[in-house]
Amino acid sequence: MNRLTTDHPQNNFETVMNLVYGKDGWQYIRHGETEMRTTDFCLMLCKERGCVALENPMSDEEKDEYIKQNPAYGRIICRCETVSEGEIIDALRRNPKATDIDGVKRRTRAGMGRCQGGFCMPYVMRLIEKETGKPMTGITKKGGKSNTVTGRL
Repeated sequence: MNRLTTDHPQNNFETVMNLVYGKDGWQYIRHGETEMRTTDFCLMLCKERGCVALENPMSDEEKDEYIKQNPAYGRIICRCETVSEGEIIDALRRNPKATDIDGVKRRTRAGMGRCQGGFCMPYVMRLIEKETGKPMTGITKKGGKSNTVTGRL
């Protein structure tokens, strides 16, 4: 198993995660001697290490053209987080593949919004069923025996 660690403790993923804390309704992270919102920290990392999406966001015209070529990106599955069917299918096909509901959630944010998956989870489950061939009763929230559907009525 690959770990997100280096020989430099300040760069270890585990160390970074231990430095995250909440304050004033925001999530902050300690960075050196300073503190900053985690969203600002992520933007800083993107600028430092080169983030294609940040540097070259798609225009509305480019998005429309892309949706014409692949209509799945135009079908919004998670309304709270604006996650499209195409993004979920990508998460199910790319390595490492999402194999359960939480796997899709971590890769796309589907189910992380205000409704916590109350509206989109059945659609996510249908996509998992379609892409993986698992029956609905075999789809779990986070692996093991965390089944969300146990049978039919």
